[in-house]
Amino acid sequence: MNRNLKWIYNQWKAQKWFVVIMVIMTLGSSAVSIAYPWAFKKLLDVLKDILLNPAKYPEPMIQINRVVMLFLAIGIAQLFTGLYPGVRGWVNLRFEHSLRVMYFKFITRKDFSFFQKYRTGDIVTRQLLVSPSTNNASGLILFNNSSNFIIIRPMVSAVLSPAASK
Repeated sequence: MNRNLKWIYNQWKAQKWFVVIMVIMTLGSSAVSIAYPWAFKKLLDVLKDILLNPAKYPEPMIQINRVVMLFLAIGIAQLFTGLYPGVRGWVNLRFEHSLRVMYFKFITRKDFSFFQKYRTGDIVTRQLLVSPSTNNASGLILFNNSSNFIIIRPMVSAVLSPAASK
């Protein structure tokens, strides 16, 4: 197995309970999303049946109250599945922290000549990815969690690519 993939696998293995919780919450979130249209269908079917067959329902509010309770149950489930983005963010933060620690250790093990070659902040603040074979700039300054640069990055790549200059 590739050493990088193995590292990622080990990170996820260390977070196995969070991964299990994320899988359960993903399924729950999907179930809640599917349940709303199903519940509205159920409500409309009950109302239609009550209006078409009033003799069949001496107490029609009992059926309507069941559907209302179904909506309340779906709403309560939505409260719990609404925590999913927070759990996913927490796992991502833990993963990011592990990645940063790994790279920090990698950089601090470098020889002093490496630090004489690069100025203070060069390594931390920017990452200009230029492929030597194609001279294709695939990125600009990379700021994590910055949507502006995530959007700008493909545009810069298109402008700076060799195909665009011809």
